[in-house]
Amino acid sequence: MPNDADTDARDPDERDSQLVDAARRQVRGEPGESAIPLGSEHLEADTPGARTTPEADSFAGYKIIREIHRGGQGVVYQVFQKSTKRMVAIKVMREGPFAGSADKARFDREVQILGQLKHPNIVTIHDSGETAGQSYFVMDYISGQPLDVYMTSGEHTIDDTLKLFGKICDAVNAAHLRGVIHRDLKPGNIRIDDNGEPFILDFGLAKVATTDAEASLMTMTGQFVGSLPWASPEQAEGAPGKVDIRTDVYSLGVILYQMLTGKFPYEVVGAMRDVLDRIIKAEPARPSTIRRQVNDEVETIVLKCLSKERDRRYQNAGELARDVHRYVSGEAIEAKRDSLAYILRKQLHKYKLPATIAGAFVIVVVAGFATSLAFWYRAAQERDRARLAERQEAAQRRQAEEHLEVGRAVKNLLQDTVLAADPTKLRGPRVTIAEALRAAAQHIDWGAYADRPEVESMVRATMGRTLRELGQYPAAEEHLRRALALKRELYSETHEAVADVLHNLVDVLLLQGKIVEAEQLGRQALMIDRAVYGAEHQNIAAALHNLASVLRAQNRFTEAEPLFREALEMQRRIFGPEDIQVASMSNGLSVCLKELDRLGEAEPLQREALALHQKLLARDHPDVLTSQINLAHLLILKEELAEAEMLLMDTLERQRRILPVEHPGLGVTLILLGAARIKLDRPTEAEPALRECLDIRQKYLPGHWLVGNTQSVLGECLAAQRRFDEAEQLLLDGYQAMSVQPAPPRRKREAVERIVRLYDEWRRTEEVERWRSKLREMP
Repeated sequence: MPNDADTDARDPDERDSQLVDAARRQVRGEPGESAIPLGSEHLEADTPGARTTPEADSFAGYKIIREIHRGGQGVVYQVFQKSTKRMVAIKVMREGPFAGSADKARFDREVQILGQLKHPNIVTIHDSGETAGQSYFVMDYISGQPLDVYMTSGEHTIDDTLKLFGKICDAVNAAHLRGVIHRDLKPGNIRIDDNGEPFILDFGLAKVATTDAEASLMTMTGQFVGSLPWASPEQAEGAPGKVDIRTDVYSLGVILYQMLTGKFPYEVVGAMRDVLDRIIKAEPARPSTIRRQVNDEVETIVLKCLSKERDRRYQNAGELARDVHRYVSGEAIEAKRDSLAYILRKQLHKYKLPATIAGAFVIVVVAGFATSLAFWYRAAQERDRARLAERQEAAQRRQAEEHLEVGRAVKNLLQDTVLAADPTKLRGPRVTIAEALRAAAQHIDWGAYADRPEVESMVRATMGRTLRELGQYPAAEEHLRRALALKRELYSETHEAVADVLHNLVDVLLLQGKIVEAEQLGRQALMIDRAVYGAEHQNIAAALHNLASVLRAQNRFTEAEPLFREALEMQRRIFGPEDIQVASMSNGLSVCLKELDRLGEAEPLQREALALHQKLLARDHPDVLTSQINLAHLLILKEELAEAEMLLMDTLERQRRILPVEHPGLGVTLILLGAARIKLDRPTEAEPALRECLDIRQKYLPGHWLVGNTQSVLGECLAAQRRFDEAEQLLLDGYQAMSVQPAPPRRKREAVERIVRLYDEWRRTEEVERWRSKLREMP
């Protein structure tokens, strides 16, 4: 082992070679000492060696270590600079000497732009040149992580996130002050070094705002330029004339949204046309609905950046940076300057001590005058407070007595109808819940609470809800109607207790297909809730959701959608994103969007609903199973049949454990399972599920269009088995039933399509043409 003197005496080229070899060993994870400390890098290129790399000595004075990034325009290598004995980065044109004139113009533009940008948080260019017909430039090598990796590698508070983001904005603003528009801001082009400092990279798509002629070399009208998920509406439109420094502000808004929530402001996966449409039109979800700690001020900053109209955004990154710095330092942000109350609150918070002293002085000045008034006011206030306390105490006593009476009533019902029941009169040694409730109802009908209508109304309402869960809809409806009549006699027509019963009655009527009355009562309930609770309350959200469900059942999907959205947004604002009612309302909106053929919007809502239900409820809870059923239906429509069948089999197994035999809730699962198996070309396996579904629906929903839909699907199943005579009767009966009580347009159209396929397979030419003609007339 040589000593230090020996090392110093070695040839300089030999020393450089050993340093480079040590660096390469460290990159590859090989053992050995290294004189060069290398940071961890996030490589966007493939594994080193997987791509063609220039020879180590391709650039005079530099030795290539490895490829660290390969983008659309160029390739970046980590290199060792012999003259300075340090690591730098070299960027070369991706196509090398074969690059076209437009690519060369872009590359030269990046060199010129980086050469004029001097900022501690923008990567510095040191040299440029050409070798073997290949242009290149040398810049700082930033050891660290891309912004997105850095943000997910640990916990970051809102303030810490904004301090980091403020530095990013300052750097972008340095470019904006020189008229440079980056046009490709994204987390991958922002690197955080080992000290937590950000650096803006890759100005390959940048342009100078004042050089329209040069910009035209790089962008053709209608051509998309940038990275799609972070693109602005004007970039998505392919309108280069609209691209200016406010375009970068929009991209910074998307980045800040990601930093705060870990998500994009709207869906950015799927067909490119769909993603472009969402960027142009879709309003971003409020960040506070995803991360509760995001307050109104921070949310205002984010949403101002993401305005679809350029004039409503911050006009440059400097304005954005100033508002971020103001927030971090506790000052009023510019975006909320139109709110006087907000400004006063912020100033008082910032200058708490001076404001306190000034306030104390004012109090001393007016104290003498106020004292004489205070004694009189206090006496009047004490008198009013005593009267109010008496009224509240009396009301609380009455409420407590009512609840106590209901408790006693429930206890007596259990004793009289279950514990003391004669098993032989209840058909067997095991008393079912339904039998016990029937006995309890008889007990009430005989006048058990004739002199206590408030107790009877509460007991009947409770029994109605219970019978609804058991699928005993007619019995549930009877109890709820009796409860409603009693509530209306006891209280005013617009009392909240009346609305509570209306909510449950609307649900039961809807389940029985009594749509017209359900809508009428649903509107009454919403009117009462708005009058009682004001602008926003969980009961209003529930009433909106119920009414939307009724409209959806009437195929009035465009009317139902805004009500579903209002209910969902209100519930999120009140309880945050992880609330059980948020899950149910996401589910309702998803089903509505599915019927509007907006499957791409419906699926994420449905998966959100299922994830929340699974997180907040027991695995076999009916709401969990409903979410699974609805997701399975979406997947069937999207032809993703394997996942759909798996979900439905799991759901059916769990339903059979917790629901009575022939419960109406089994119907949806059975028909969807049958439909999935038909599509999977297994009609003989589909038939038993479909026949069971038809039996249940004919028993519990006579005359409902769902019976006709089940007949139609069963007919398709038999046609697939070439049992054409049986299939024809079912298909025609199903279509007729769906016409008498109008089915959703999608379902009715599907029924006609099945008839056409039947006659086509059966070679009934005249019938095929007759039904195809009918199909052409349908919406």
